[in-house]
Amino acid sequence: MAGEEEKLLIDEEETV
Repeated sequence: MAGEEEKLLIDEEETV
């Protein structure tokens, strides 16, 4: 699935 890495990156960026 293409989106797991992006989801993790977005999750990390959103959790500031």
